[in-house]
Amino acid sequence: MPGTIELIPRFQDFDLFGHLNNAQYLNYFHEGRSAQLLRDLGYDIPAEIQTGIGWLLGRAEIEFLRPVAYGAPLFLTTWAKSLAETHMTAAGRFHSAATGGKDYARVWMRYHRVTVATGKAIPIEPPIRDMLIGFDPNVEHAAERIRPTSAG
Repeated sequence: MPGTIELIPRFQDFDLFGHLNNAQYLNYFHEGRSAQLLRDLGYDIPAEIQTGIGWLLGRAEIEFLRPVAYGAPLFLTTWAKSLAETHMTAAGRFHSAATGGKDYARVWMRYHRVTVATGKAIPIEPPIRDMLIGFDPNVEHAAERIRPTSAG
């Protein structure tokens, strides 16, 4: 189930033309997705790093469709696009009613599950995998063996 969160763009994130700097989309996506998972699932990604396990960004792709002007309301809707043994791809769209519901940009980010100590990829733990699948039931599975571990 996609979740939507409102973002408050900061003045310093805009260029001299009053458009959101392209690099900021990555920051806003990461911050927005993390806030959405905390709000909707209680999943605290920053706190999880203290356990020695985390998510490392391995790939990012942005399709820029129209500029975000300073002062425009900005919303981010995200969802899990695909899930594999050691990584997941989260997707999202930046949008606003000010554009008639049209997207400003579309984003895809691949996050790898890693140990903080070594940075090496590890399998996504069953409780985390099940949580992501439960939250985004339309997630694509990279292999048949990647399925929820709980009954249901």
